[in-house]
Amino acid sequence: PIRLRSVLDDPASTVIAGGYPASTNRCFFIAGETWVSGFTISNGYVYRAIGTNFGGGVYMTTNAAGQGGLLSNCRIVRNQARMASDGSSNGRGCGIYILGKGTVSNCLIQANFSNKAHGAGVFLDRGGEIVDSLILDNTGSTAATTHGGGVYGSYGGTIRNCLIARNEARHAG
Repeated sequence: PIRLRSVLDDPASTVIAGGYPASTNRCFFIAGETWVSGFTISNGYVYRAIGTNFGGGVYMTTNAAGQGGLLSNCRIVRNQARMASDGSSNGRGCGIYILGKGTVSNCLIQANFSNKAHGAGVFLDRGGEIVDSLILDNTGSTAATTHGGGVYGSYGGTIRNCLIARNEARHAG
């Protein structure tokens, strides 16, 4: 298992910036028992041409043993995911995409933007958990293919003790 913690476990002390618009990349890929804490994660940007258009800021997935990771005490701000240029696949989880198990705890997920994507803030896909977090001011584009400004869930997931406010999407949330 990997444990990665910022200086003083304080999101203000360490910023992981994806480099958008100068470059295109995701800030974190978290698999299995990985634990990440205390970062500001911003300016990640993904689209289909780079392999997947899921998880602009953070992509979390379950490992082969069925274990999920933990993202805690982080700020996930100003990340993007967009629809594939050929229209074949909507983006998912501009701030955070969780496939299977994975927990987001005590995080601020704010001002992420969806360009024809689902889940401007968070996309829960077949599981995942968000607890004790703020999901604020995430925005979907005005395209008809945009769903879930704050959170979009597909086949399950849990949201507990969170504030979800001032998010916007064209359809379904």
